[in-house]
Amino acid sequence: MTTCRRKKPKCAVCGKKIKRLRGDYFIEGNYYCKDCFEKMSEKELRQKLQRYKFQIRELHYNKGYSVSRICLELGFGRLTSRHFLEPIPLVNRIIAFDILGYTDWAEYNREHAKISNRLRNKLRYKSGFNQKLKRTIKERDDYKCVICGKNKDLHIHHLDWDPTNNSVDNLITLCSDCHKFVHRFKITPPAHYSLDSKINYLRRSVYYLKKQIELLKSSYFPEWEV
Repeated sequence: MTTCRRKKPKCAVCGKKIKRLRGDYFIEGNYYCKDCFEKMSEKELRQKLQRYKFQIRELHYNKGYSVSRICLELGFGRLTSRHFLEPIPLVNRIIAFDILGYTDWAEYNREHAKISNRLRNKLRYKSGFNQKLKRTIKERDDYKCVICGKNKDLHIHHLDWDPTNNSVDNLITLCSDCHKFVHRFKITPPAHYSLDSKINYLRRSVYYLKKQIELLKSSYFPEWEV
């Protein structure tokens, strides 16, 4: 019986087989051994990255990507195992200072925080979504989470996921844990708390999670029995 082994990749410069895939480098779809990468000058890396300058600016200013995420998005990384990459500090520095034009890391951190906040607040809640409205919704729901009945750390959730629709019928009270769960799995919670609604919600949640597990198994582990 013959076994099929995956061929070990070779360094793009010296042709040496890369055995461990740990501590070596992966750049633009090619593998580089540690020695060859260290011989590569900063000028060569800068020339490679200049080809992506418009894409880098788009990712940073319009999508809020950090320099580390941009580094991995472009396919520049140091191998930590067969399937995982970590950002390369030298590439991060070239992206931040040469292409994005920051003078130091303090300025980069300050401006990146502003960009992230601007993008996060793009879909703002309307002015009507205030403390008075939240208090009204909590009073209607007896200051209880409509899912679990908890009466601490309460939030207000939009049933149709539209932050601009502040109709009373569209708002419900959730505790912080249930609110995170609802947003994580995009499950529509019950409109009002009762024992039946809680049981039905839990049933729907379990059914949804089973479907997610089945999908993951069939996608990544087809040999498993679902």
